[in-house]
Amino acid sequence: GMKLALIPAGKFIMGSPADEAERDPEEIQHDVAITRPFYLGVYEVTQEEWHKVMGKNPSAFPQGASFPVERISWANAREFCDKLSKLPAEMQAGRRYRLPTEAEWEYACRAGTRTPFHFGASLSSKQVNCNGTAPYGGADKGPYLKKTARVGSYPANAFGLYDMHGN
Repeated sequence: GMKLALIPAGKFIMGSPADEAERDPEEIQHDVAITRPFYLGVYEVTQEEWHKVMGKNPSAFPQGASFPVERISWANAREFCDKLSKLPAEMQAGRRYRLPTEAEWEYACRAGTRTPFHFGASLSSKQVNCNGTAPYGGADKGPYLKKTARVGSYPANAFGLYDMHGN
């Protein structure tokens, strides 16, 4: 029941420019080619999806089926992909799930843009679920939920992916 989007192959500049605020000083921009299209979840994995595959919900904010699972490690996420891939219906359909590479994730997140965020150079809690009292890039202050929001609560990027900058 997870909704996936096909992300096309393409080229992009990975990393942020030297003059971008709050940039990691060790980061170096470089050209990257994504040579094959791949699928990525349109939304974060929900608590319901996680529970169906893993049998538990580790979330600190157990708010309901359509909220993102959180408080999981990279190893937990890999285990989820492995278990999902081994479900009989997925095996019969020939589907295998994996985490995206760092380059695939950044390419999908940017969705063809060159700005720090797929919607521009500033970030507020009206665009993503973040601390609205500390916006980035001159954005207006906004609410601070102090918990996760329902998946898909904020605008999608050009590839149709939601909440790529935070929830």
